[in-house]
Amino acid sequence: MKYLGAFLLVIGLLGLGGGFVLQSQGDMLQASVFDLIDSAEEAGVDAKKWREVSVMAKDEIPWFPGLIKIRNAFGEVANILDEADRIQGEFFVEELGNEIPLEKIWNTFDSLGRIDESAENIEDAIEVVPDWLIPAAIEVQRNDGLEQLRFAREKLGMLIDLEDVIKRWAKNEERLVIILQNPNEPRSTGGFMGSLLVIDFDEENLVWKFQDIYGIDRLIPQDKLVPTPDWFRGLSDNLSLRDANFWPDFPTSAGEIRNFFTMAGEKSPVTVVAITPKWVKVWLELIGGTRLPKWDIGFTPENF
Repeated sequence: MKYLGAFLLVIGLLGLGGGFVLQSQGDMLQASVFDLIDSAEEAGVDAKKWREVSVMAKDEIPWFPGLIKIRNAFGEVANILDEADRIQGEFFVEELGNEIPLEKIWNTFDSLGRIDESAENIEDAIEVVPDWLIPAAIEVQRNDGLEQLRFAREKLGMLIDLEDVIKRWAKNEERLVIILQNPNEPRSTGGFMGSLLVIDFDEENLVWKFQDIYGIDRLIPQDKLVPTPDWFRGLSDNLSLRDANFWPDFPTSAGEIRNFFTMAGEKSPVTVVAITPKWVKVWLELIGGTRLPKWDIGFTPENF
């Protein structure tokens, strides 16, 4: 321990000396930054080109403690693109059936974790860039980019947190029902329930299927149907699954949906989620679109 203070003093002096040298080379470094930005824009989403930019960064940016993170950040972008390709390979290279091995899901969460680590390193690198090194022309872009990166990491973190939830569903072999709501037919929770995505879990696979809500309704015995309130009689005399989401309090509506599954002789879902078409568009924007092999068309946010 007696040498620790001296060691830190030497590091501090090196940092101060390095900072003085770097500032004296400010114009040259700013020019290098512009060159790297141009190369990065040309690289787009090509991981190989980003690795070339990473090599350029290590050649152009001096090796000093304050700039190491900046030098390495370009390589982190290539790492993110590689992980994105791995996720795409898990789900979009070949047509998936109705049964998906959970191993693909766990591999995806591993990739998401590594993406978040790389994004964190990029965020750290942006934060340590000295103000004198940032040309005024890109300062606003830097600040906007940092804000967007933090927002993306926040959403990514929420997605990563789902891994524990899915593991619980798998362990308990639970059922998840996602209600696909049509906002053009108003209901209290967001729209009329025309279709359902039903997902059943076991410890090795998830099995998914779309179900027509009328198909489940027809399985419910008439004597088990509940009369609707007076104000609802214009739509239906009896409450059925298709109208079970008229309570504004979503847990109450979800509870009724579970009850109707039981009355229909179906496995009752433990978890009920409701979405509207806008969330499909958000998902397509996140993944950059996908392809529908059966119809040989691309599915994008623009044509949704």
